[in-house]
Amino acid sequence: MFFLMLVFAIVPLGLGLAIQTLFGRNKLSCSMFIFMIFISIWQLDVGILFAHDYFGREMIDFLFRLFRFGSIMLSPSLLYVSYVIYNELVDRKKLSGRWRWFINRRMIIAFLIWSLIVYVLGWTTQGIIGLNLVQIQHSESFLFPVYGAYSWLFNVSFPLFFISFGICLAISRRVSNVHIKSFLLLFVLTSIVAYSIGILNISQRSGLYPSSIAVLIFAIAVFIGFCLMHANFVKEMNKALFDQKEFLRTVIDTNPNFIYTKNSDGELTLANLSLANLYGETIDNILGKRETDFVRYENDEHAGGNNVNDNLESFEGVHNVEERIIDAAGNRRWMQTAKVPIRILNSLQQLCVSTDITERKQYENKITELAYHDTLTGLLNRLSFNQSLSQALLAKHTHIVLMFIDLDRFKVINDTLGHSMGDQFLKLVAGRLTYHLEGRGEVFRIGGDEFVIMIQNSSHDEAVVYAEKIISSFKSPFYLAGQEIYSTPSIGISLSPYDGADAETLTKHADTAMHRAKEHGKNKYRFYNSDMDGAYLRKMVIEKELRKAVKNGELEVYYQPRIHLETRRMVGVEALARWKHPELGEISPVEFIPLAEDTGLIVPIGEWVLRQTCSQLKTWIDEGLMPVRMAVNISLRQFYEFNLVETITGIIAESNIDPGYLELEITESVAMYDSNQVIEKLIQLKQLGVSISMDDFGTGYSSLSHLKKLPIDKLKIDRSFLNDVTVDKDNAAIVSTIIAMARNMDLQVVAEGVENEEQLRFLENQKCNEAQGYYFNRPLPEEEIRRYL
Repeated sequence: MFFLMLVFAIVPLGLGLAIQTLFGRNKLSCSMFIFMIFISIWQLDVGILFAHDYFGREMIDFLFRLFRFGSIMLSPSLLYVSYVIYNELVDRKKLSGRWRWFINRRMIIAFLIWSLIVYVLGWTTQGIIGLNLVQIQHSESFLFPVYGAYSWLFNVSFPLFFISFGICLAISRRVSNVHIKSFLLLFVLTSIVAYSIGILNISQRSGLYPSSIAVLIFAIAVFIGFCLMHANFVKEMNKALFDQKEFLRTVIDTNPNFIYTKNSDGELTLANLSLANLYGETIDNILGKRETDFVRYENDEHAGGNNVNDNLESFEGVHNVEERIIDAAGNRRWMQTAKVPIRILNSLQQLCVSTDITERKQYENKITELAYHDTLTGLLNRLSFNQSLSQALLAKHTHIVLMFIDLDRFKVINDTLGHSMGDQFLKLVAGRLTYHLEGRGEVFRIGGDEFVIMIQNSSHDEAVVYAEKIISSFKSPFYLAGQEIYSTPSIGISLSPYDGADAETLTKHADTAMHRAKEHGKNKYRFYNSDMDGAYLRKMVIEKELRKAVKNGELEVYYQPRIHLETRRMVGVEALARWKHPELGEISPVEFIPLAEDTGLIVPIGEWVLRQTCSQLKTWIDEGLMPVRMAVNISLRQFYEFNLVETITGIIAESNIDPGYLELEITESVAMYDSNQVIEKLIQLKQLGVSISMDDFGTGYSSLSHLKKLPIDKLKIDRSFLNDVTVDKDNAAIVSTIIAMARNMDLQVVAEGVENEEQLRFLENQKCNEAQGYYFNRPLPEEEIRRYL
């Protein structure tokens, strides 16, 4: 019987461990586990009374008194369970404040102190005198305690226990979670029943069996309740998982993007409805297949990355690829796919999200066509020329022939026959130049009646051959509307690397040679030589004096107003550096700014301009003048200074201005170098509170896909596009496209170089936001611009 009692004592302990496993190690599970421990000790205390065949009377007496705290501590431990339920599972706002009188730490401590007093008295003869051996008919013999004068103290523990049960029962009924509430109510009620049966042990006639029966009833009932609660939790979790799965399936299938995952073998493990519809398949039909099993790629080299292991092992984060596919209807479509390695159940897979970028690509191609091709003649234009020449110069040991061609007497043809006939004439000229070049080089129209021919891997002698061939071809008339039209070319030639190793120098020298050919009677070609350019000495002098200009205070900041076209009010100014040398006089920024860029002097000059403008803006604000946005140019060299952000931060703090009034202008060329570094630095500048605009937009080589990544606020259309914008279809088309593109990208547009009413009306019709130029006002010194504030 002793060993059977020990088994009964282990049952509540195991149940407490099971509850902790389900609930986790939280306060509720720990409090219930403590209660279960005391029940186990209580049953162990009863079992010791049957151990007289195994232990001596004194040992049993000691162990009985020791384990008495199991039954005595049931009251405070159950009250502690009530306290935890009250604090963790019940909305106390919905309960009366009187509950705090019964359920608090002081009440638990009071119960605990009383229980400890009763326990300590159990070690005295006034509490328990000793143990007597009792033999009941048809029952095993056992030892039974003989209580002393303080036996009434043990009896007081009974009502305290039922008070704890009552409190726990009342609090459990207010638990919001139905399953936990049901379990707690079962736990409390079975505890009451079990304890009520267990206290029958006070009678010798019971044979000490009631406590064992009580523990068995308690364990079976709580175990059943525990299993039911666990089953309900599992059922709810399964339902939640099913609902979540259906929700995610719906989200994925209704997503317009094409979503799928691939395993390490390149087989699809998940696909959404959009992907299946794209290729005219069902989801079930494409799962388990490779992309090449149902996807048709326009080019074999874009085979969907079926070697998925390369992607999974080689790339970290998001890997973006662009692919051209053919859909179920036979249409060619551009797809941009973001591929991310993911780990699912120890299996490395690849998540792919594809977006249809066909419209964007078509739009980009249209923009590129307009930006890099002359819409009149179909030839490559100035932007394409700049790009081609720059790329050609990057190749080592490449000899480049550059021919600048200007048509003689074209203005007479235009004025006599009209612009429409003039356009037709330019088309004929473009065709003739292309024909006689015989595919040897490239022909560009860079504006008006100016053409450029670039021949790579060429020589002086070959340049002579083609120049004479072109001049000879113009001896034949052009037939236009039944008339014979004659014109001659003036050609200037520069050779790389002899006449310049960079695009700007080579271009300038070819242009200089072309003007020298015109000066010598036209219809000629001339090679550039150093005698044509007397500016080199002046350049050295200006460079020398420029180094002193900042220290000597020769530089001054002028401000050109920027006008909001809808309100015709000044909303900002652009800060421009001006230089008045005491001996050389006023030196144009066109002359000294490029030199400052080349020498690096642009960095201290740019910092000086920024400091002056911020200080001036603070002065205007302090004087009560109208605050306006101050636009300051940041050069390429200045932008790549490692401490640019710290410098600007210091200047803003030093001048104590609102950074929202400061606008930094970067050129399109800035964005062409190390795009990640550019984006990071622009983000840092934006975090200061300043706005960013891209200056001279349209003169660089940036693409839309690159532009959209930059955190900029405005585009400034280069003044070269406004020249003849009302009569030049190319410039008009480019300006209109840039404004429309910027509007679609939520960017403001500022037009530079507005010089007449016709240009202004054109910009207003195109919904341009702001403009500046001599039509509104020239750049003004501070004492003049303040009159407009």
